[in-house]
Amino acid sequence: MFEFAQTNLQLLRQMDEQEYYQQDRERVASAYRQLMPMFSGLYRENEKSFLAHLVGTASILVSGRLQVERVLAGLLHAVYMAGDFGFQPGTRQMRRKRQLILELAGEEVESIIAAYDAAHWDVESVRSMLSMSDALSELDRSLVTLHLANALEDFLDDGMSCCSASKLAKMSCPEMQHGMLTLSHSHAWPALSISLEQAMSDFNAGRASVDRAGFMGKSALILPPSAGSRMLPTGWGWLVRRLRRMKALVRRDPLPREL
Repeated sequence: MFEFAQTNLQLLRQMDEQEYYQQDRERVASAYRQLMPMFSGLYRENEKSFLAHLVGTASILVSGRLQVERVLAGLLHAVYMAGDFGFQPGTRQMRRKRQLILELAGEEVESIIAAYDAAHWDVESVRSMLSMSDALSELDRSLVTLHLANALEDFLDDGMSCCSASKLAKMSCPEMQHGMLTLSHSHAWPALSISLEQAMSDFNAGRASVDRAGFMGKSALILPPSAGSRMLPTGWGWLVRRLRRMKALVRRDPLPREL
């Protein structure tokens, strides 16, 4: 039995056990249905499915019985960074994308994940958060909690040891770890602080012995073998429709004849 959910079913059951309202569970279920095609086939650098990571982050927030807006922010936190909206590929916080998330999750949730996507999370930002710890806005407090939940999910199951070299170096930094633990004691619930401290301790104790050979080292889209054969008729159908439209336009608007 795992402490935190990794599937939508486990997450919804956890919310039920934590006595969230039915309407809150429905909002989370609706957001998950939106995420499924956006993260389909996408795996993180440690070869864990991106959906499982998003659910795990939301589950950590549910374990603290946080309001549903923060749970939704946890579930959607990487949507601008890695989500496939089906339009404007290669962009992040475009107006059309933000509008879609606004309609899906509401203004408060969208503001949290937009700020999360725009902010850095490194030694300097942690140091800055600590320096103004008592004067943080509600949005900043939500960001700190979300970053801590995301970090804990990364550390679980030794997943941090299989991430990219740059992220590994950042999260191995003693000042970074100490800063996150200090923030967790100030802005999180006790159980999260205990879990994060234990996960970091396990990571630090076993990191030198982890064999990272064979892991991807970066997030990747991994499609099934049949994806190519499925895309061919789709592309062919698009081409045929375009040709038919062009032919129809020519018939409706013929070139003038010379006298």
